[in-house]
Amino acid sequence: MQVLKWSKDNKNTRLAKHFLMFFDEVALSQNYKSDFGKYSKSRDMRHYKNILPWLKLILNQQSPFTLKDKYTGISFLIPMEKLFEKYVAKILAKNLPSAYKLSEQKPEKALAYFYGKKIFTMKPDIVISSKGKPVCILDSKWKLIYENKKYE
Repeated sequence: MQVLKWSKDNKNTRLAKHFLMFFDEVALSQNYKSDFGKYSKSRDMRHYKNILPWLKLILNQQSPFTLKDKYTGISFLIPMEKLFEKYVAKILAKNLPSAYKLSEQKPEKALAYFYGKKIFTMKPDIVISSKGKPVCILDSKWKLIYENKKYE
């Protein structure tokens, strides 16, 4: 119910309503903090282990940016690869000469056709054009960098 209140995304709203139907006969918790205290780490409950921190964040209405425990930041729900693509595109667009135009995630082009149908479509992250013609096609990649790992 809390996710449904917060969601501004139609897909997430529909999904939340869908799951609420399954829990229609489950009584609403009167004291979820007490309920968390009753959680058991027994074998039959281990499949809830990964979702428990999310539930605590949501039900306690906490921001992942203000937490100071072992779950700090776990609910940063923006897909990092999309955030990185947007960042790269914004920096490039700001530094492009005026004769060039940057577009993101378009146009989708077929690399091949099979019996008249597109196959192997390409949707580049960034296309830089001049006079309406592409001059540079870029694919940005988000990677986690580990401090102690050697990259060659």
